Amino acid sequence: MPICNVIFDGKIKDGFDLDEVKASLKILLTRNDDEFLEKLFSGKQIIIKKDIDCEGAKSFCEHFNTSGAIAIVETVNETVSDAIKQEGFSEDEKTAPHSQHKRRIDDTVM
Repeated sequence: MPICNVIFDGKIKDGFDLDEVKASLKILLTRNDDEFLEKLFSGKQIIIKKDIDCEGAKSFCEHFNTSGAIAIVETVNETVSDAIKQEGFSEDEKTAPHSQHKRRIDDTVM
C-alpha cells in the first residue's frame, strides 16, 4: 500500500481571508497553539500528516483545502530497488545476496 505525506507551505486559495483560514485550521488540526499556526504560514513546506496511507492523505487534504488552505499529497514510498539505484551500488553489488546490503539500505532509508 502506498504511503503519503500531506504537505502545506502556507498558501491559501484566492478569495479566502487569512485569519478565517487560520481559524478553520485551528479547529481541523485541533491545535489551540498560535505559534504552531504561525509556523504553518511561514512559507516553508511543513508535513502536516506523515507516513499515512494515500487514501487517508487525500481525504485529509480535501478537508484541509476546504478551509481555504492549499495542501498537497506527496507519495513517499520507495522500493528497495530504487534505494539501491540511489545509493549507486555497482551491478555486482546489486546482484549479491540481500543480507550483504540490508544494513546499508536500512540505514539510508530510515
